[in-house]
Amino acid sequence: MRKKILCVGMISSMLCLPLIANAETTLIKTNSLEYSYWISDTNLLRVEGDSGYGIAAMDGTLLTESIYTRSFNYSKGYICGAEKSDDLHSHGVFALDGTIVIPFEYADIKALNEHWFLGIVVEKSTADQYDYTSWSSNNDYYLIKTVDVYYLEDGKGTKVSSLTRDHYIDSYAFGPYINIQDRTTNVISTYDAQFTQVATDLKYIFSESVEIGGLSTFRFNGQYGLQDAEGNEVMPASYSIIYDFYRGYAKVSTEVKTGLIDEEGTLIVPTEYDDIELSYYLPSSPTSSSGYNANGYFAVIQDGKLGFVDETGTLTCAPKYSENVLELTGASAVLTDLEGNTIIVAADGVETMIEGYERVSAMYYGSGMYYTVRNADYQYGMIDWHGNEILPCQYDDISLSGDGKYVMATTNYDNDIYQIVYTPDEPATPSEASETEVP
Repeated sequence: MRKKILCVGMISSMLCLPLIANAETTLIKTNSLEYSYWISDTNLLRVEGDSGYGIAAMDGTLLTESIYTRSFNYSKGYICGAEKSDDLHSHGVFALDGTIVIPFEYADIKALNEHWFLGIVVEKSTADQYDYTSWSSNNDYYLIKTVDVYYLEDGKGTKVSSLTRDHYIDSYAFGPYINIQDRTTNVISTYDAQFTQVATDLKYIFSESVEIGGLSTFRFNGQYGLQDAEGNEVMPASYSIIYDFYRGYAKVSTEVKTGLIDEEGTLIVPTEYDDIELSYYLPSSPTSSSGYNANGYFAVIQDGKLGFVDETGTLTCAPKYSENVLELTGASAVLTDLEGNTIIVAADGVETMIEGYERVSAMYYGSGMYYTVRNADYQYGMIDWHGNEILPCQYDDISLSGDGKYVMATTNYDNDIYQIVYTPDEPATPSEASETEVP
């Protein structure tokens, strides 16, 4: 149930289709499976077999054997897992097609970035000196024996080095390069994809000693701009600060205001705001769990209030409420008013009071476009950012795939998987905008 407080779009009737649909969102059923669950951050499924768990595609096709524990972990574009075994050295890594890229023979896997992974071999030690404690309740202690260094690219893995504990204490990866600190000498060196040393005696483990291409900042007359790998100016030095890029966008600041640029140096959000907010409910990414672009909208702060602009920099939702009372979920934000009412403030300017539910929660990977709702009987449903019901409250659980394009609705371990097709309403003209209550 919902009540529209402010409707900036035309009111459309519910579509009478043989699919689950409303004015903006259609669900197309793609499959039904039993005992299957999303592997977090992916579009893949964890499925149970006779001898353990395996990885399956959304259509149920097994991509691996079912000999693993249930703890599959997506990291940097790959899936870490462990064989169902009493042996500590049972961890390895899959590509997203189920191919084994790091063999299952390690006690631990460290994912540094999308290229560099470490496989850790340990040996038993004592409480006086150890790197790891027991994975079980035996209170055992372990020292690193060897660290195998893997370079991953295009879904394939190559072991490029094996280091003893004496020659490894820390590491840091940047692009196709890795820094390794030697435990015995404390010397930090940089290596390329073939593990050829290209720099040494670095001051810090995080020092990026090799230019990896792309854009970099340069300073001129006290201001910062962007240049390419050859030193050609891409964006003139016109900002006092250029912040880090997240998923293709970076904040820039004058001495007074903040805006947003893309990786070509184009100003997307004008430098008219006090801040630009990161969103944390975006689809999964190998490089970053947060970003600025939520389904084509950006959250801005002006005078302590939160609003939204679109990809052209046009203000679509004027800053109205204090950022301290809104929970930003991507392309929308949630407000709980003094009476305890839940209001979704959408980036297109529509505000919707949500009624008739015990709980309303933004869905991970949904970019603020979708929410789960729960009734008093602890059954779950799904609504969109305008409060339209997508799925009724009759499920044990509802969750999105890592790319936010598929939804799984679960009842008694039976899972229905739907593709989400979103078609935005036509924008309203000023004469069509009105305050409308919908019972």
